[in-house]
Amino acid sequence: MNAESAEPPLTAASPPAQPGWSRQRWIVTVALVFMAHVFLVFLLGTKKTTLRRPVLRAPQFTLIAPGNELVALTDPTLFAVPDIDEFAPAAWAQPPNFNPPFFRWMEESPPYLEALNQPFGTELKAFLQTNRLTIGNLDFKPAATFIVPPAAMESVLPDHSMFKLTGDLARRSLRHPIVVPSLDYNDILKPSVVQVLVNAKGEVVSAVLLTSTEYEQADQLALKLSREAQFAPAAGLELGKIVFIWHTVPTTNSP
Repeated sequence: MNAESAEPPLTAASPPAQPGWSRQRWIVTVALVFMAHVFLVFLLGTKKTTLRRPVLRAPQFTLIAPGNELVALTDPTLFAVPDIDEFAPAAWAQPPNFNPPFFRWMEESPPYLEALNQPFGTELKAFLQTNRLTIGNLDFKPAATFIVPPAAMESVLPDHSMFKLTGDLARRSLRHPIVVPSLDYNDILKPSVVQVLVNAKGEVVSAVLLTSTEYEQADQLALKLSREAQFAPAAGLELGKIVFIWHTVPTTNSP
C-alpha cells in the first residue's frame, strides 16, 4: 500500500455554523431597551390637569319655608280638615258674635186655672153624644169552607203478576209476551231477579237467579219463564235482567 491510498477521501465542504449571541451581547441589548423605555416614560408621562366634566341636570335640594304649598301637600288631613286659608278665610277669621237666648223667662203674673163647676169628662161625654160612630160589619173575610179531597183507595200492591226488563234487554222486543201467573201464597213475595244472556238469534243462553224470594216455587217459575223467553234478533250477545213482580192469592185451609 502507498501513502496516497492511506489518506481519507475528500468530501464536499459544509458551510460553517453561525455562532449565537453571547451573554455580553444579551446584557447590552436588554440594558439599551430598558433605558429607552425609561426615557419614553419620563418624556411622555408629563402630568396633565384633568378637566372636570360639567354636571348637567343634577338633582338639587333646597330648603323651603314651613308655609309653602309643597309642604301642605304632605298633610294627610289636607282635604278632610277645614283650613283657614281656603275659599272663606275672612268668615272664619272673624266669627260672628252670637248671644244665646235666655230660656228662664217667667211671666210677671202667671195665670192660674179656674175651678171647674162641672164634673170631669162632661165635655167628652157631650162630644161622644153628638158624634156617634157607625160601626159596620167588620167581617171582611168569609167563613172558610172545608173541602175534603176524595181519597184514592187504590191498592199499593199489584193486582196481577208482571215482569220488567232491565239492562241491554230493555231495548229488545219479545217475540211472545211472557205470561206471569199469580201464586197461591198467604204472604207478600219480594221480586225475583234473573240475569239472562241472550245470543244474536234471540235465544236465552244462560239464566242465573240473582235475588231469591225465599219461596222455591216462585224462584223455579222465574227461571223457567226466563229460559223460555224469545227475543228479537240482534247483532251480538246481550246481557240483562228480568225482574218478576209476584201477585199472591191467599189460600184457605179446609177444616
